[in-house]
Amino acid sequence: MPNSRQTEILFRVAENAPSLLFLTLWRSTGDLQVAGWVGACAALLVVSVVRGLRREAHPILLGINIHFLSAAPIVQATHWLGFDTATAFLLDYAQAGVLAMVLLVGVIMTSLSGKGFVGVASQDRTSLYSSCILLAVTGVGTVWACVLKEGIQAIMPPLLLLFVLRELLVARLRDREGTVGNSIVVPVATGASQGTDFQTAVT
Repeated sequence: MPNSRQTEILFRVAENAPSLLFLTLWRSTGDLQVAGWVGACAALLVVSVVRGLRREAHPILLGINIHFLSAAPIVQATHWLGFDTATAFLLDYAQAGVLAMVLLVGVIMTSLSGKGFVGVASQDRTSLYSSCILLAVTGVGTVWACVLKEGIQAIMPPLLLLFVLRELLVARLRDREGTVGNSIVVPVATGASQGTDFQTAVT
């Protein structure tokens, strides 16, 4: 199983690549537009590879990557169409939008997937309850980020809490089901373990 576990770790690190590239470019160049488009391209590549190889995406990282994939094109489109007010609104809440997208992905997974937002199936309704806990924390974190409007500093605490809380919920579920999970990877400001079948659920 070592090779399987190493492959899993590599996939989780790869899922963090869009975040890494975006933050690196934004902090080094200060050009949010370039950083956004690079992040979008990286997210498209990552999501496509994970989907093409039929791997299970980490639920929280999936939401983050979908945000990167959609944010830059939407902001650019509103700017080109002359919707300056909408563009300013999107830019003001761009960071909070990360948590909002994670929340949206979580709702879809909880509604359509047996594994739910937590990403682990159970024989009873424990997965659903765990997913609802994650959704509640994500919702509170989204409101927190919208109210503070302090950029990335406003979303980092909720995101870190989400990753830690999910690992605890997954460990609890696996203990109940008598299964053994994969290693945990925590690159940059995000963590990872076994993912979810969101791609299958929405196709």
